[in-house]
Amino acid sequence: MPFRDTLYTSNEQDGLQYPLRVDGKPVPSPDCAIMDVPDDVMVTFFNAALDHEGLPSVIISHVSRRWRQLSIATPTLWSKIDIAPDVEGYPRRYLSADAMAALSKEEVALHGEEERRWKQGLEVIHKRVAAYLHRSGNSPLHISLKTREWSNSGYDMDVVQLHKSLVQLLHPTSPRWESLKLQVSVQDLSSPLLPLLQIAPERIPNLRSLRMKVESHDDMTFAMFLFPIDYPGFDLGTPLASTIGALKGASLTSLEVVDTAVQVFRMLPAPWATLTRLSIISGRIPLPFTQLDAITTLRNCPKLVECRIDFGEKRDAFYPMTYRPPQPLPQQLVTLPDLRTLSLSGENPTVQGLPSRLVLPSLTNLTIDHSTLPYSRDSAGSPHVEWLKEHGYKLSNATIDYVSLKPEALLDCLQGLPNVVDLTLLCTSSIEEFVEGEEQFVVDNSGAAVLDDSLISLLTPRIGEEGAEAQSCLCPQLQRLKCKMGAGERNEEAMLKMVLARYGDGTKRMRGSVRRIEEVILSYNRPRSVDIIKELAESGVDTFHLAFEASYIG
Repeated sequence: MPFRDTLYTSNEQDGLQYPLRVDGKPVPSPDCAIMDVPDDVMVTFFNAALDHEGLPSVIISHVSRRWRQLSIATPTLWSKIDIAPDVEGYPRRYLSADAMAALSKEEVALHGEEERRWKQGLEVIHKRVAAYLHRSGNSPLHISLKTREWSNSGYDMDVVQLHKSLVQLLHPTSPRWESLKLQVSVQDLSSPLLPLLQIAPERIPNLRSLRMKVESHDDMTFAMFLFPIDYPGFDLGTPLASTIGALKGASLTSLEVVDTAVQVFRMLPAPWATLTRLSIISGRIPLPFTQLDAITTLRNCPKLVECRIDFGEKRDAFYPMTYRPPQPLPQQLVTLPDLRTLSLSGENPTVQGLPSRLVLPSLTNLTIDHSTLPYSRDSAGSPHVEWLKEHGYKLSNATIDYVSLKPEALLDCLQGLPNVVDLTLLCTSSIEEFVEGEEQFVVDNSGAAVLDDSLISLLTPRIGEEGAEAQSCLCPQLQRLKCKMGAGERNEEAMLKMVLARYGDGTKRMRGSVRRIEEVILSYNRPRSVDIIKELAESGVDTFHLAFEASYIG
């Protein structure tokens, strides 16, 4: 197809360009069936595209004259605003005077042109946000802001000026905010971005969902201001955390707090009693989240429907992983009658005793992410086993990262899932232990659980003339299985037998209480040795009713 000479024109409101003429001729409207689709149906299609990355609204508005008119006249199409400026800029703009003097004329010209384009890009962001806000009319707004006030080259006043202009645009629209995501890194406590957090609660009557991650160039100093520590001789005054007005909205029901220290949960003025969704992703400064913090927080949130807790503690040479013995928990039970989905993660989930303190009658979905500490391999003390022994019989959906478990602990986990329908088994990393004095971690996979033939055989029902029996296998209600295996796991033959047994032979209907498998997704960390899909087809499996996928590395 030959190249075509396309002319573009810029739009002052959205700051983008779109074609008007091709090869010197006006772009004709396409004569196709899509033009006959009614306007209301087209608008439904448009709104369905909003979940895609990039700028779907802008792309839609540049397809044809009709689409542009429809999209601009549809306020909901402009109500989702993602703001992520290129704060890194052009590194050479921070060259010293001596370095600049050493550049050739061509390099100086190139340097200036690239800096000009970068600044122009910041201006386009301002214009785009203004256009979205104007076109959204009175629709509820869903705003996401991801930015920071310094680049790898230093503090950037151009970015600060952009932040000031964005706050001036967004602040008056706050009564329309329905969801707000803030991932911001500020230079200091005078940042122009902080007014978005400290907004008056009466200005956000419709804010239902808030996600916040706030960092500073000096993490420790900023953390002390956010979450004061009792250090002798330090008087930090009123903590910033207690002044975050965005947490005080009357309609707030969903809260996600990312990379924060445990002190934040003792100060945040959130409406804990009315939250239905809570996500706590712990940080390392100055302390990580513990099971005592978790049970205290959950007690304050009786209406939770969905909850995620990350027990955190990032590891490096300055913050090595250390074993913290379980804290004594209060004997009083905590009841969460509506909690259906619970996710636990982190590298040190010392949750011994926590499962037995929680009454969760509606729990159906549980995810236990990895713990990379060797001591967590003890089956009796494994948080995985404790959770599934206490609540596993209620689960229809379970995700288990088994990297830190012993074989007997993984077996205990599967035995605790008699009613699971959707099961995901993950081996996501290696067992690592910090070696003091050497400032490094060593890998130790000896004795770790694997999905070997013997374990998979326990998931394989025995089929007789009367079909499979419930007592003949683990997880008899299983219908959808996803497995991500480690490098040493070779189990294709066993997996093939398990799938054939759970699907049947194509003529017999599964009997008893063992349900027919419907979906299997396998991910191997090694080259393929058995073509499972070919073997299934030759065995008469109807792939129309069985969704099967196997991926390999190498």
